[in-house]
Amino acid sequence: MILIHRLRSKIKLADALIICLLLFENTLTGQPLEPRAIIDKMQSQLGKITDYAVIAKTVVDIPNLRMPNKTITVFYKRPDKFSVKTSGFAIVPKVGFMPSVTDLIKDNVDITLRNTLIENKQTIYVLEITPREEKFNIATTLWINANRWTLEKVLISAKDFGESVINFNYVKINGFWLPDTTTVFLNMKQGIPDMQRPSVEYPVGFMPYDNKPKDITGKVTISFHGYKVNQGIDDSVFDN
Repeated sequence: MILIHRLRSKIKLADALIICLLLFENTLTGQPLEPRAIIDKMQSQLGKITDYAVIAKTVVDIPNLRMPNKTITVFYKRPDKFSVKTSGFAIVPKVGFMPSVTDLIKDNVDITLRNTLIENKQTIYVLEITPREEKFNIATTLWINANRWTLEKVLISAKDFGESVINFNYVKINGFWLPDTTTVFLNMKQGIPDMQRPSVEYPVGFMPYDNKPKDITGKVTISFHGYKVNQGIDDSVFDN
């Protein structure tokens, strides 16, 4: 009986050790990545895209800015070639087409993991990027989906100038997650002045009623279709 009791005690002790090891392992694997490692993982997914072409429709809803809806063709080639083909004037925020944060992250910045969220069974890392030099005074917040390593949202906030928010919806094309719809919300101060209608004196119609610029509040919506991914694009496409 004593031998059986000792064996049972050893088995219980072994079970307890196994449980502790499993809990310790789960704790390690459940720890969030370092902020730059999170960004690197997202960028590595984008790095698999060597080039793409896509047709995009832009809809601008901004007071004081009259611009008709535009259909444009966007070309991208790694690492940084980007071109937009359209007739006339169009507002095309680059980050809205290729959701990379390379242009947002400089060497002289601090990157902080502010939060880890669970939304619709997806893990979302919230990172804040702040410049170390106070003269820039711009804070950028990123929401990165850790399940597919996509940039879900960007908030750019500049003191005394306002902020802009970019939201991304994605579609899977040939194994790649690419923007399906991008919405840019603007809430900026000291933006566009009131514009007169074209006249004989001011045929372009850009003479303001007064010298005080008006705030920019509104949004730009970009929808995409007809992606062609990694099919090769000649460099001449990007010549001005």
